[in-house]
Amino acid sequence: MAARVPAWPLTTSPLLGEFKATMQRRSKALRNKLRHWACERSTDEVHGQCVESLIVDFHSLSAEFRLRLWQDGVLWFHVRELRAHRKVFELSFDASMRGASTSDLLKAVEASLLPGTLRPSARQAEDEILRVWASFGPDEVRRTQQ
Repeated sequence: MAARVPAWPLTTSPLLGEFKATMQRRSKALRNKLRHWACERSTDEVHGQCVESLIVDFHSLSAEFRLRLWQDGVLWFHVRELRAHRKVFELSFDASMRGASTSDLLKAVEASLLPGTLRPSARQAEDEILRVWASFGPDEVRRTQQ
């Protein structure tokens, strides 16, 4: 069953608005890969200034993905692959847009949606996801395997 298109929150940041528009253009393709999809806006106060971010949750049949993108292009990505209700692996990292387009960001997200069950091992699934995200310079990579 395809996921419903999420309610799109209002954003003030040009980058977040552009990413939201990119997701809207790809919504049909994304919906068909997911069982649930949600998007919310978050604001935090940092050094007396309001900082805006988008938090996007993607749920496929075998994995949960979360992307948080801040207005300055910093991002956090997390994936947890499940099989028979048990965690196979969990991977998260901080990264940056580094001049990449919002289309490039969404391509990395979509490439990450491929189930780890189609890869020979959890470690290879993690390595493949990190290769997909290499241009975003993932750092502080955190891994947890079953």
